[in-house]
Amino acid sequence: LKEKLSGKRNVLHYAIAEGVDVEIVKYLITQNPNLVLEVDSFNAIPLHLASTYPSSSLSVLNHLSTVYPEGAKCLDNKLLTPLHRACRSRASIQKVQALIEACPEALYWKDWIQTTPLEWAERVDHRLSDSIPEVIEMLEMMTDILVLGSKEGGDEEDNHDKYRAQQILLYFRSINYWGGIRLSFARNIKLMALL
Repeated sequence: LKEKLSGKRNVLHYAIAEGVDVEIVKYLITQNPNLVLEVDSFNAIPLHLASTYPSSSLSVLNHLSTVYPEGAKCLDNKLLTPLHRACRSRASIQKVQALIEACPEALYWKDWIQTTPLEWAERVDHRLSDSIPEVIEMLEMMTDILVLGSKEGGDEEDNHDKYRAQQILLYFRSINYWGGIRLSFARNIKLMALL
């Protein structure tokens, strides 16, 4: 449990890459809680890998976020957060939503090539797959709603922001993204007055 394997990876890194069940991840962490903090040769913590590998489940990602909440802010050697990696690897919308809730600021962070998570999601990489439209739409909406009402633009701007906020919140409601609604009001103090 304390041994570093090839690429400076620990047993938890390998377990996540192989897509093991969350119960195994929980067991490994109870045996050595420091496993969630350790980085591999790319400076990636286990949460980075859970965000990247399709074989890793949402429940594993959620558990890692719970036991190490600061992990969502960690940067690998290319300044990628777990959210960047999820968007880059075409992760499911549920994983992306969980990572946004864990660290909404990461929506605006830029990596080593000045790319945001949304910009990674929008890229089409034929080596992987096409971009996922619902992930892109959700990222755009979350990026917008966290700053709506912050510009001093007059009544026309306020009406536009109000309409956009209503659109976004209705969409979040239609996909049952309650965490997005909660996060929108918690992170944008002007949203309630805008609506």
